[in-house]
Amino acid sequence: MDALVERVPRHQSSEGFGIRSGDKVVLTDGVFEGLEAIFQEVDGESRSMLLLNLVNQIVIESVPNMNSYKCA
Repeated sequence: MDALVERVPRHQSSEGFGIRSGDKVVLTDGVFEGLEAIFQEVDGESRSMLLLNLVNQIVIESVPNMNSYKCA
C-alpha cells in the first residue's frame, strides 16, 4: 500500500499511479475494506470511481485513492 500511496499524490490521471480502467483493486479502508472492486476512472485529484459487486448488485462508489491497491 505504501508504494501505491507514494505514486498517487496530486495525479489527475490514473496512469500516474499504475492503475487503468478495468484493473482489479482491493479496498484497504472504510466500510468496504477487504472488498475487491474494478477501477473505473479518476474522480478528482485524490479519489477514484470503483465498481463494486454487493449482494449481486453492481454499485459505483467514489473512494479516496489511498484506500485501495491494485491486485496482483
